Amino acid sequence: MQIKPIEWADPLPCDSDVRYDHVYGECPLGRFLITWKSWKDYPGYCIDETPWNEWGGVADTLDEAKQMAWDKYSELVGACIEGYNA
Repeated sequence: MQIKPIEWADPLPCDSDVRYDHVYGECPLGRFLITWKSWKDYPGYCIDETPWNEWGGVADTLDEAKQMAWDKYSELVGACIEGYNA
């Protein structure tokens, strides 16, 4: 048994909906949003949205933020499945 992955879109620049560079990740529970300030020396990759409407934390790189999102998502889903071990 496996948890369905988060499907990450390509990163996008700021726009009228999101004021920072960002990337969306879709999963069966909903959407993740990671944003960062690319013009700064330390952009801070923030998981601004999770499918369960919580802030998800901040990471040093986009890959680390995606891993944090996966860890939170798989922990939540795994907790719902009796006998599941990641």
